[in-house]
Amino acid sequence: MEKNPTGDPEEPLLEDLISVAEASRLRGVSRSAIWNLIDRGKLRTIRRFNLVLLYRKEVLEYRPSKGGRPRKAPRSRPRKPAYIGGTSTKPARRGMLKTTEFAQAVGAPYATVMGWLREGRISGAVFDTSGPRGGIWWVPRSAIAKFKDPETRPHRGRRRKEK
Repeated sequence: MEKNPTGDPEEPLLEDLISVAEASRLRGVSRSAIWNLIDRGKLRTIRRFNLVLLYRKEVLEYRPSKGGRPRKAPRSRPRKPAYIGGTSTKPARRGMLKTTEFAQAVGAPYATVMGWLREGRISGAVFDTSGPRGGIWWVPRSAIAKFKDPETRPHRGRRRKEK
């Protein structure tokens, strides 16, 4: 059995220790890369004979982390499925349209329809706060007939007369 230089049984054998230069050759990286690992505490060192020595086994077994931001922990409960396109299939909302669907049906901009809803100009419209994002307006299909024709729509200001 090889003796340690200090005779202490806890001390590693000299064959188990390597210099920073040898570690950089083993890993195929620069000496400054090895020093960065030492500074960040990824590799342990021992100072002997006015040298900084590293554990050969640690240098060979070191695996860098993937890097980047760590992933979030998975959610404890799954998200509710979103209704994509069309109206909701919930029985309470049959015969009702979402605001965007109503705007497309009457050919008006979404912002205009939202203004009508805030002013209370669309009768039968319901604001539902049970959704995941604060709330959603539901407009009855029967309101399409009233707002389809641009002449019968609510308006602000003076209408221009066509010549």
